[in-house]
Amino acid sequence: MRATSLILVSLAVIATVNAGGVCTDPNATGASLSACYCNAGYYGTSTDITAAGSCQKCPAGTNSQAASASGTTQSSCNLCFDSNATAKSDGSICGCNAGYYGTAKQTSTDTTNSCKTCPPGTNSALQTAISTQANACTLCFDTNATAKSDGSICGCNAGYYGTAKQTSTDTTNSCKTCPPGTNSALQTAISTQANACTLCFDSNATAKSDGSICGCNAGYYGTAKQTSTDTTNSCKTCPPGTNSALQTAISTQANACTLCFDSNATAKSDGSICGCNAGYYGTAKQTSTDTTNSCQKCPNNSSSVQANAANTIAVCSICLDPTHATNNNSSSAPSCSCTDPNAQFSTGATPACQCKANFYGNPSTTATSTCTACNSGQTAPAGSTTNVCTSSLVLIPLISLLFSLAIIF
Repeated sequence: MRATSLILVSLAVIATVNAGGVCTDPNATGASLSACYCNAGYYGTSTDITAAGSCQKCPAGTNSQAASASGTTQSSCNLCFDSNATAKSDGSICGCNAGYYGTAKQTSTDTTNSCKTCPPGTNSALQTAISTQANACTLCFDTNATAKSDGSICGCNAGYYGTAKQTSTDTTNSCKTCPPGTNSALQTAISTQANACTLCFDSNATAKSDGSICGCNAGYYGTAKQTSTDTTNSCKTCPPGTNSALQTAISTQANACTLCFDSNATAKSDGSICGCNAGYYGTAKQTSTDTTNSCQKCPNNSSSVQANAANTIAVCSICLDPTHATNNNSSSAPSCSCTDPNAQFSTGATPACQCKANFYGNPSTTATSTCTACNSGQTAPAGSTTNVCTSSLVLIPLISLLFSLAIIF
């Protein structure tokens, strides 16, 4: 009888305690055994409601509100300790928000982990796992930019230059298109037109130092290709024998192909050919290494006019001194001689008819000589225009006197 009384007292005590809200599941709270729900940071069904149940701790970095019902799932762990993170829909992890990367804070007091801001100009999508700068910050605010492989910067795409937009509302920075005809590689840093737009669509062109245009290379003229598919424009080769310097603007054959490989030739005004200069004949050199062709000097004091085409020695039909000389008009061996029988061509830089040695005056334009001969026994150098004739006989008595004195002494 006494034992029965003790059992009844014990049951009454247990009932009183449970009615007071004490839950046997350490991670649950409730006013009664049937209302023992999982605490904040936990999910599931407490052992007070289901013997096989228990309140499970939310995954690291996630959190939950205190449950108001039994049977909550992991998805209720939809809170994060990190203000820059969002819980995955299944509550398995807190991933860094768009624009952030890293490992979200794991607890409210975590000072080791946190979601970090992506570098300026780069962006990230909402992360669903632990991430790094390299695999998260792969997006750009600028549609004409691409993130560098380490996620450190958004560089302008091929064909563009500048500083990529730093934010979605940036109106100061943007990737700008390279000028027509120029191109750039994908940039991995902030760039300028000058250091980015250094490529050309035309293989026969070179970008100007400021990146403003692609000019045709030496030996070419025209408008360089403006795009990779341009079939209208291209740098064209200068005609054979002509040449051009590197162009820094759109050019034509006439204003570009003004140089010649042959130093004794001049380009025609339309840039179509290099003709031999006055005083020369032949075919001008066609290339810088041409050993077959060259402009030859007219022979025997003959000359020619500036040529606009290749020619032969027959063009040497005029004389270096056309006033005082005549050409024999030979098509194979032209030669000029002075009309004054007592005149001859000088040998200076500009040969001209002059009186022969021992004559003086100015040559005649006819066969009647106007060169005056020195007196007998006198001499004068060729080319004398005045009487500078001197006698060579005055030296003989002097020499005889000196010889006699030498014998006496």
